[in-house]
Amino acid sequence: MGNYIFIIKDGDVSMGDIDVWKRVKELENKGLVLPFSDHKKRILYDKRSMIMKYFREDCLQSEIDKDFFIQVASDESIETYADVYCRHGDGSRESEDIGPITTMRLIVEGRRNRLPDSVKDEVPACLINDKKECDMFVKFWGKARNTDPITLSNQIPDEKVKNFYSAFTVLSDIKNELKEMHLSKKKWSILISILMSERYSICKSEQCEEKRKNIQQTFEALQDVKEERVEEDLVLLKELEHRDELLTVDKENNIVSFLSEEVRHQVMGYFVLNCLQRKEDYENYLNFSSMDSLIEYVRPLGYLRQSTERCMYLPKGTKEVFVRRFGIDAIHYATPGHNEFMDAILSDLKLPPGVLKMSQGTKIMFCNFVKGFDEEHEHQQLNLCSLFGSFLIDLNTSEKREFFTSPPSSPKMSILCTILLSNGYTLCLDKQLKDTIKETRQRFSSFQRTEKVEDDLLIEELVENDKVLIRNNTLNNVKFATDDVRHQVMSYFVRTCLVTDEDYINYINLSSVDSLLEYVRVWRNGNVEEERVLHLPERIENIYIKKLDVHILCHVNMEMLCQKSRNLADTFHIPMEVLEWDYEARRRYVDCLKKGTQMVHRARAMIVGCAGAGKTTLLERLQNHNIDKLKEIESTVGVGGS
Repeated sequence: MGNYIFIIKDGDVSMGDIDVWKRVKELENKGLVLPFSDHKKRILYDKRSMIMKYFREDCLQSEIDKDFFIQVASDESIETYADVYCRHGDGSRESEDIGPITTMRLIVEGRRNRLPDSVKDEVPACLINDKKECDMFVKFWGKARNTDPITLSNQIPDEKVKNFYSAFTVLSDIKNELKEMHLSKKKWSILISILMSERYSICKSEQCEEKRKNIQQTFEALQDVKEERVEEDLVLLKELEHRDELLTVDKENNIVSFLSEEVRHQVMGYFVLNCLQRKEDYENYLNFSSMDSLIEYVRPLGYLRQSTERCMYLPKGTKEVFVRRFGIDAIHYATPGHNEFMDAILSDLKLPPGVLKMSQGTKIMFCNFVKGFDEEHEHQQLNLCSLFGSFLIDLNTSEKREFFTSPPSSPKMSILCTILLSNGYTLCLDKQLKDTIKETRQRFSSFQRTEKVEDDLLIEELVENDKVLIRNNTLNNVKFATDDVRHQVMSYFVRTCLVTDEDYINYINLSSVDSLLEYVRVWRNGNVEEERVLHLPERIENIYIKKLDVHILCHVNMEMLCQKSRNLADTFHIPMEVLEWDYEARRRYVDCLKKGTQMVHRARAMIVGCAGAGKTTLLERLQNHNIDKLKEIESTVGVGGS
C-alpha cells in the first residue's frame, strides 16, 4: 500500500506456510514495524532503505521479478527503490558500476544541479527546476515502458531527453490507457498529415494523398523502402476508421478527423519521439503544420509550462522560424530569464521590451487587436510598434464615441489630428487654419488622398453633429470635447499615420511639446499598462530629444533620455543640479523659463564706517527708498558701533 502501510485482517493470518501474525510480531520486536491503527502496520521510515536493499539483492533476481515489482508496487515503494538504487542525499554514486552517467541518469538520480551548462541549454527548464515534475516524468516512462528507473535512464540517450519530456507532457494527462498502435509507416504518415492540417481534419481527395506523400518524404522516420503493401490512401483511411478505430469520417462533407482528442495526443506523442530527430525536422514541422497544431503543442525551450499544458519543446536554433510562424502570438510564450528567445521576439517583431511585461490577459487583447487590424487592412503595411502604441493609448478609454466605431472620413480625421498636434490641443480658427491643416495632410500619406472639401464646414460638423469638438467663440478656437476623445484620436493617428521612420520624424517635427510629453516614451520604458503611451524607436530618439529642448526636464523618462544624451546640461544650458531635482521641481523650473529670462548683473559689496556715519542711510538710498523714510532712520544698535 501507499505510505508503507499494510493491513492484516483477523481472518487473513497466513501466507502459504508463513504465520503472518507471528512474523509481524517479530518485526515489531525488532523495531522494523510499528502499529499504526486497527489492523494496520507501518514500516518505520528510517528502516525503508535497509529493507529495500535486502529486497533488491534477494528478491529481484531477474527481469521478470523487476517487471512484477513495477506493476504491483505503490508509487512510494518505487520512489524508495529509486532512492536506494539511484539517488543519495549527498549526490554520491554507489560504488558498483550500474551504467554510464548520462543526462537521464543525472535526472533520475536527482543530480540535476550537476548537469553541464551545455546540457541545460538543451533540456526543458521544467525538467531541471521542478523536482515534482521530474519525478512524475521518470515514473510515467518507467510505467509506460515497464522498467525500473536505472534501466530507463540507460535507454534514453542525451539527445532524446527533450523529446521524451515533450512526449510526457503530451501523453501524461490522457485518462484512458494508451492505445497500442502497431501501424505501417504509410498509416502513420496519414495520421501525421491530419495532425498538421487545419482543425485536425482533411478532405478525402487527391490532395489528401499528395499531402501524405509530402509528409512521408519530408520526415526520414516515416520513409520505409521495405514496405511491400501498395494500397490506396482511401483504403488505408477506411482501415484506420474501422479496424484501428483511430479516425472518424463526416460522410456528408467527406471530412476525415481523429476519433478523439486522446487519439490526437497519442499521434503527437509518436511524432515527437520518432520523427523529430534533427533541427531540420523541427523546422519542417513548423513550416508545414497548421497553426492549430503549433499553438496547441509547440513551445520554446525555456518556456515554463502550466500543470496540464501539452508542450512540444523546440531545440535551440529554431527561434527565428518559430517567431515567423507564430507572428504576434509569439509574445505569449516569452519566459522571463529566457533572454535569447525574448530578444528574438523583440528583434523580429520590432516591438519594445515592455510588450513582454504585460499580463497574459492584456497580451491576448493586444494579439486580437493586431489580428483585427490586419483583417481590415489586408494590403496595408503593418507596424507592430505603432499598433502597440495605438492599443495602449485606447486601452482604458471608458467613453467610446460612436464617431470612432465606424471608420471616420479622412478629411475630418486630418482636422482632428491637426488639433492633436497643436499647442494645448487647441486650434485657432484664423487665417493660417487652412495652411496648418494642409501641412498635416501633406506630411502623412494616409491623408494625402483626402478629397477637397471646405474645412470650415467640416469643423462645424465635428462640433454640432459629431460632438467631438467644442468651440470657444470668444477666443475663436476649437478643442477636443473630452480627454477620451483626444485619446481615441491619438490612437487612430498612431496606427494609421505612423508606419515608417519618416512618419515618426514628421510627427516629432510637427507636434507641439504637449503631445510629445503626454504620449511618447522611450523604447526601454516598462510601465506599459499604467500609461497611454507610444514607444519611440531608439534610432530616432536623438531627434526627439532635440525637439523637446528644455522640456525634456518634464519627461517621465528623463533619466533614460539623459543616458542617451550625456551632455544634456551643456546642450540645453541647464544647471547640472537641476537634473537631480524631483519631477515637480523640474516642472516648476521649466514653467519659469517659459515666462522669459533676463540678464542679471550682480556684485557683492560691504559698507563700512564709524558709528553714525550713514551706512544704513546709504543702503536705503541705493535701494531708492523715499527720502521721508530716511529721516526716520535711527542709528543701528549693535552693528559696527564703538
